[in-house]
Amino acid sequence: MQTTNMDKLQGLYERQLQCLCDMMEFRDLETGGHLRRISDIVNLLLGSAKRHCAWAARISSAQIVKITRASMLHDIGKISMPDSILHKPEKLTPEERAIMQTHCEKGAKLLEQLRYIEVLQDEEMYRFCREICLYHHERWNGEGYSFGLIRDSIPFWAHITALADVYDALMSKRVYRNALPYQDTINMINAGDCGSFCPDLLTCLKETAPRLKRLYD
Repeated sequence: MQTTNMDKLQGLYERQLQCLCDMMEFRDLETGGHLRRISDIVNLLLGSAKRHCAWAARISSAQIVKITRASMLHDIGKISMPDSILHKPEKLTPEERAIMQTHCEKGAKLLEQLRYIEVLQDEEMYRFCREICLYHHERWNGEGYSFGLIRDSIPFWAHITALADVYDALMSKRVYRNALPYQDTINMINAGDCGSFCPDLLTCLKETAPRLKRLYD
């Protein structure tokens, strides 16, 4: 009976997360498939990180499931962005970019308002979701946003989601450019062209690269 109730609860969590993801994809048509790929990439990177990163070795299988799910809500704050910015086909102006960068904090505030749904009443799940929203644009050298966090001050679940987000963005077609070739994507990330990442995490990227590539075949 207890197992059945747990299965029902997990099913409810999945449906609630899917509803939130559907809402995000309806708002931003460019995210089609993006959220599911992010969760797949994060899951692969976490599996590798448990072997290569001291800061990930302690996470449990249950926590990996939660982090993988939470990563899908990383950009929920974009729901609050104006259409003129969210759907602009050209490069954003500095003023527009500053507005877009507020989506991290707005996402965290939105999650706080959604605490009444069951999936976010789980304290650990809520923490993962909130911190991924807030910190997935931080970078290892402190040159990210919104808070300029550096190295180990960035929650590793947010840092892994950041790398997954960059990888998928480069590998996917956008209104303003075509998808980049796989090797170009890897080279840009390793060169720091998309911001700096933990060296151990880049090792995980290298290890999982063949499986990541298959997500786009």
